[in-house]
Amino acid sequence: MTQNSQPATLDGIPTTLLKAGTPLWHGTDCEGDFLHPDGPAWFAFSLEDAQKWSGWSQSVPEGRAKGERRVLAFEAARDVVLLDTSERTHWEALCEAATGDPEGSPWGAAAALAQRGLAEGWYGRTEILLVAPSAALVPKGCVWTDGPDAAPFSR
Repeated sequence: MTQNSQPATLDGIPTTLLKAGTPLWHGTDCEGDFLHPDGPAWFAFSLEDAQKWSGWSQSVPEGRAKGERRVLAFEAARDVVLLDTSERTHWEALCEAATGDPEGSPWGAAAALAQRGLAEGWYGRTEILLVAPSAALVPKGCVWTDGPDAAPFSR
């Protein structure tokens, strides 16, 4: 990740560049052989962090069912400009701009970004959010599972 010298995109929020070729991981417990998670979706910079997040969900996205915990690997297909929310004040500015509430939830902010087309996503301290993962990432396969079928993702 590199700090971008471009002006901020939303109310003074700086941007960061996710460079093409950057590896990312997505932990999930949703059933099904999907190449990309439904957007918006969170991605980790390490396999270990993605493993931790692979079973966090209290509920699964509409149309999906609970499945085994696993981690999918990706690579950025192109440079992607992300809002840099690694500072609390920037996170609050994003929530205010996206939801009207500086204490808004991450999911509310993500849904608003997606619905209103405000940005491609954001960079946090240990993860990023992408509004449309399939537009920015190349899938590399399943790299970890705690389920009985540990065979690699075969698409």
